Amino acid sequence: MKPKKYLCSIILSTLFTILLATPVFAITPTFTYSCSRGVNVYYYIENGSSNPLYTPIRDAAYNWEHTGYGSNPIYLYIKSTNSGTAIDFYAKTSSYWGPDGDNIGGQTRPMNASGYEIDPNLSNWLYSEIYLNNTALSTLSSSLRQGVTAHEMGHAFGLAHYNSNPTGSIMCQTAYGRTVQTVQQEDNDAINAKY
Repeated sequence: MKPKKYLCSIILSTLFTILLATPVFAITPTFTYSCSRGVNVYYYIENGSSNPLYTPIRDAAYNWEHTGYGSNPIYLYIKSTNSGTAIDFYAKTSSYWGPDGDNIGGQTRPMNASGYEIDPNLSNWLYSEIYLNNTALSTLSSSLRQGVTAHEMGHAFGLAHYNSNPTGSIMCQTAYGRTVQTVQQEDNDAINAKY
């Protein structure tokens, strides 16, 4: 083999090996549309610090701001009223969801300016109402409560479910085996791509 061809084959072989060994990260899927108020916003917690889920809400908000995976545009400020907020948190009991309530940790409802729930794949939303199931969450560890809350906040920011990635996205539902309770690289990347 000629020296030039030999050198080229070594370089190509090395590059191929490096490319195969390099992890490929996907990003969490997103809804078609976004929160028109963006992600540098105010949020409201019903009953403030008296809300039984106040701590996991604050911890999840901090986690979205400081993911550990580089910067993102999320800045959240708590407010004592829900006027002009982008995310409103409410604690509910399992009965709020009916017979299946014990199997629901939370629910996010994107809302328009008239206060009606909208489909985030059909139009932008002005704010989101997040309902957290205090009955179900009160039996979980603080880490799991924060995980459910961070997951619901992801929806408010425009992220969809990523159930095929239970070890790499907060947007995987717990029913699909999610093992992470904090925002992951794929989630942070999706926020950066969306906003």
